[in-house]
Amino acid sequence: MPTTPRDPAARNRTTRAGDALGVPRKRRSYVPAAQAQELLLVTTIRLARELPLDQVTARCIASEAGLDPSTIPRNFGSMHSLFVAVCRRLGSDAFARHGDGLGSFTAGTALRLFTDPDLALRNRILAWMKGEGMETGVDRDSQAATMLALRTEFQSRLPVSDRAAFLWMHVVILLSEGLAVFGDLHYLTDADRIDAMNLMTKLRDQIPVVESSITWVDPNTPGATG
Repeated sequence: MPTTPRDPAARNRTTRAGDALGVPRKRRSYVPAAQAQELLLVTTIRLARELPLDQVTARCIASEAGLDPSTIPRNFGSMHSLFVAVCRRLGSDAFARHGDGLGSFTAGTALRLFTDPDLALRNRILAWMKGEGMETGVDRDSQAATMLALRTEFQSRLPVSDRAAFLWMHVVILLSEGLAVFGDLHYLTDADRIDAMNLMTKLRDQIPVVESSITWVDPNTPGATG
């Protein structure tokens, strides 16, 4: 029966499957930086789907990728920076799939957005990072550019003010983030989700009427946030 290697260094090179077999995983020879970065991103994303996030360690990632653990600080600086890069990759991939339709916010588009596995994983990682006291690395300028694009798309379909469009798109994104982190606690059925999206689209259609009775707070007012 195979036994686990006695050499600690050899044990560290085993995969989770290899641990059971006692077979050291062969590390790759020299890997170009761009290839190593992509390999680390893909491996981290896969492990984050499979394991609790506190178990996705540098040693675990490197072992699964067949790389030396020093590859992570060499290419990303730290595990924190790697997680930030993972969140950006997941967000950009999800936005590429759904971004063009977010402004319209049809029930179908919203449901696809809210249940997108990449966006859900991104939001769970961000929530975990916040809980661990880490900086999330969310870039304010990049976020502002994304929101501007969404707002422009939204206003091309519905005659609303900049302020209303800005706030509505934030409501949509906050809902998707909350659903990703806490959705399992509410035991919603598929029918519940679809009806909720239909309700949201009806509320959206009423924004031009409703906002005429709202006095918006000036974002530049002391104590106000924009």
